[in-house]
Amino acid sequence: MPHPNFASLVQLNTNLMDRMLDGISDDHAFTRPDGKANSAHFILGHLTASRYSMAGLLGIKEEPSWRELFSRGAEIKDTSAYPSFAELKNAWREISEKLQDRLSRIKDEELAAPSDSEYPGVDKTVGGSLVFLHFHESYHLGQLGYLRRLLGLEGAIG
Repeated sequence: MPHPNFASLVQLNTNLMDRMLDGISDDHAFTRPDGKANSAHFILGHLTASRYSMAGLLGIKEEPSWRELFSRGAEIKDTSAYPSFAELKNAWREISEKLQDRLSRIKDEELAAPSDSEYPGVDKTVGGSLVFLHFHESYHLGQLGYLRRLLGLEGAIG
């Protein structure tokens, strides 16, 4: 039996990401409030890398060459070291489509399968890993919403 809930959640966050990025220019993409907080560019790269992790749990074995640049706790480098904002947006869309397609066909027994990944607060199954990674996306989407306001943009929701 297909399991539509994860597909719906991923589609929701995909749509929210589009709204969060709307109006953020390439110039604003690298802005780091107070010089310490993550930029929209970093958050997009981090969440795109996270989507590749989700896809990997589901058998989609693709890996962007720039993944390590956006790892948790990664040292911030000069902007020239990173893929462009447009490249990250394209990578987000591409992996999101593949993930959406795969999740639209996932079965309950696949979600119950053991996962090699271990995340806090969830069981060590594929479904548990997906729950955590969805929460992780939502957390960072909230950061983008706050960042939009700091950049002088309107809120993206409501």
